[in-house]
Amino acid sequence: GFSTRTVLILSAAGAIQIAAWSPYWLEWPILFHEGFGVGIWIIGWIYCGLAIARMIGAEAVSRMSSDETSRPGRVSALMGIAGIMLAGAGMFQARPKIALAFLFVMNICTGAVVPMLQSWFNEQIESSQRATMLSFESTFATMGGSIGLFINGFIADRAGLAMAWQFAGALTLAAIPCYLAIRPRLARIEIWQSRWRNE
Repeated sequence: GFSTRTVLILSAAGAIQIAAWSPYWLEWPILFHEGFGVGIWIIGWIYCGLAIARMIGAEAVSRMSSDETSRPGRVSALMGIAGIMLAGAGMFQARPKIALAFLFVMNICTGAVVPMLQSWFNEQIESSQRATMLSFESTFATMGGSIGLFINGFIADRAGLAMAWQFAGALTLAAIPCYLAIRPRLARIEIWQSRWRNE
């Protein structure tokens, strides 16, 4: 894993994502249970709605034609929107209906980006190394999630859940440079040549 640049960078980006998202997975039921104040049953309905959003995202991306050169840009755009939506949900935590709308859009983006990242990672590894490399990626994700829970919990205790989600949204954006760094070499050369011609 450490000797393969693309695998290492994708695993590091995955660790950043899980660090940003794992606290949100635990915190959103608390936010909406308190925000709506209608009973614990509302959490089940919200979960169904967010699951449908992820299905919409996964279905949409399965119908899009994609090639190796466009994938880093699409993943980066989806990650950017997801980060902004998560931060926006934090900003509007006092208005749960608006926060839920932000999270719905975020889940569409995450539903689209996860299969794209899985296919990207699987393309980098040979079948004989698949189990080892998937374990390598999982180790990074677990490490990222553990660190993210500690940091996000500290922020939530000191500054509140809204600030913690805004931090998580900003942290999501930190994964974007990783994906842009592993664009295919040909695509990077074409971008550089285009900029040089424009100058």
